[in-house]
Amino acid sequence: MKPQNQAKLDAILQSDPGAIIEVTDGTWIIKSGHPTIMVGRSSQVTVKTWGNSQVTVETRGNSQATVETRGNSQATVKTWGNSQVKTWESSQATVETRESSQARISAWDYSVCVIEGKSKNKHGSKAKIIIGKIGYPSSIREWATMKGIKIEHGAMNLWKCVRSDGTDFKTGKINYLDLAVALDWDVEYKDECGSGLHLADSPSGAQIFIPDEFSSNFRLIQVSVAIKDCRCFPGRPEYPMKLRARACKFVKEFPANYQGE
Repeated sequence: MKPQNQAKLDAILQSDPGAIIEVTDGTWIIKSGHPTIMVGRSSQVTVKTWGNSQVTVETRGNSQATVETRGNSQATVKTWGNSQVKTWESSQATVETRESSQARISAWDYSVCVIEGKSKNKHGSKAKIIIGKIGYPSSIREWATMKGIKIEHGAMNLWKCVRSDGTDFKTGKINYLDLAVALDWDVEYKDECGSGLHLADSPSGAQIFIPDEFSSNFRLIQVSVAIKDCRCFPGRPEYPMKLRARACKFVKEFPANYQGE
């Protein structure tokens, strides 16, 4: 499909979230869905990913693509041309450079960029750039290192958004302002959703899971969790900003719009 403007692209993705889109020039914003964006030869394109979108961008020939990720979006960039990848907030990018191509990478905030191939890189103090095989680890210690999260005395601090009374959004029965325990905990459970408390790597990572009905009335807290009580999702998880935990303990409350230092 070849949309002529942003409105037509939005309409395509609304009816087919996984559409294959061919673009030539201009700036294109992916707000949702999991499309594949094909950048034509000799094109100059900017692709911006927002929210929870999951986008694959493929460039060919002497095309030039700039991919900018924000929120908790995920972008996979496969490039045979000259590409720039810029990541912010809790977004994740995986970059695969082919043949003689070389990507320019800049990562900021709590974002993570994993690279296979040639690249020139720069990043902020809390962002991570990883050179090597693309994929998230199964080890909690490796996950924490990737995220820049300190482990002290076998525990680490993570983030959670809750109702105004401190309870979870789904049931309203788990109180995160004290010691919260998952009654449905299953250490062998493999899926990303269910069976445990779900905690995030950053404030923006926690904020993405706020239901619409609580978007203007929620609290942001930091909790402490023992690493022995945690399980993360290896490979290419749908929600790389979170993990599952058996229990956690309240540490501190932050302003609802806090994004980290």
